Amino acid sequence: MAKINKDTEEVNNIISEVDLMDIHRELSSTDMGHSQKFDHIFGHKENIIKFHKRSSKTSRTFVYSMLTRGRPFPVVFLFRGFAFCMGNGLLQGYYLVYCAEYPAEWYRDIQFSLGVLFILLMGINHSDVIPQLRKPGEIIYRIPEGGLFMYISGANFLGEITEWIGYALATWSLPALAWAFFSLSFHGLRAFHHHRFYLKMFENHPMSRKALIPFIF
Repeated sequence: MAKINKDTEEVNNIISEVDLMDIHRELSSTDMGHSQKFDHIFGHKENIIKFHKRSSKTSRTFVYSMLTRGRPFPVVFLFRGFAFCMGNGLLQGYYLVYCAEYPAEWYRDIQFSLGVLFILLMGINHSDVIPQLRKPGEIIYRIPEGGLFMYISGANFLGEITEWIGYALATWSLPALAWAFFSLSFHGLRAFHHHRFYLKMFENHPMSRKALIPFIF
């Protein structure tokens, strides 16, 4: 009788071990399936970042320039801007291709999530409002309206700054941080001068409207 009980106990232990191994195998395959699904959805994390850069620069280079109406400007400014943006593109691209090393779970980290959130929050490009202010043949100035322009004069500049801050967070890189700081310094100053110009140019300019940061500056 004791032998039968012992044999029964051994059989139960074997069954339990088999069940645990099956459960572990099932959970492992499930985790792997989820991981493969995430990887399939996101692909390489760098592709999301590169897509943002390419779409932003393509829009700014071709679409915005063709929609802009106003006075002509010296062609030397065009070449300066081209050279400057080319240098930045090479710097950012070189870092992503040859220097950056991101773990497989990078897209789950808080830095990447916040960066994408910053980019998506400013997905509505306020620069599109500027070319629509003038009708064909006009060279007059008008006060921008709509969106964040209801609160600040430099909504288009704030969008550019926020996007680059998001890019810096998503890549967590020194070149992107340097460009985000440059965007803040350069576009912040432009927003200030534009705001001051609007105040001098238009008597009906809303006095509650700030330059770059709503209700603050």
